[in-house]
Amino acid sequence: NQCIVLAADAKKRPDKTGWNVVINGGRIDTGIDLLKWIEEATLLGAGEILLTSMDADGTKRGFDLELTR
Repeated sequence: NQCIVLAADAKKRPDKTGWNVVINGGRIDTGIDLLKWIEEATLLGAGEILLTSMDADGTKRGFDLELTR
């Protein structure tokens, strides 16, 4: 359903094995795996994902393409 949008803020794990969902402007790591969270949200009806890399946000280096692959 495209009317339901999930805004997901993500930060790469320190061990570089994937991304976790973060909150509070990226200051709090929830410990939730980003991909699992997105899968759950789509099963619950999210039709669009607004994805933000908190590692790259505000750096003027462009979008974190690795996050989308």
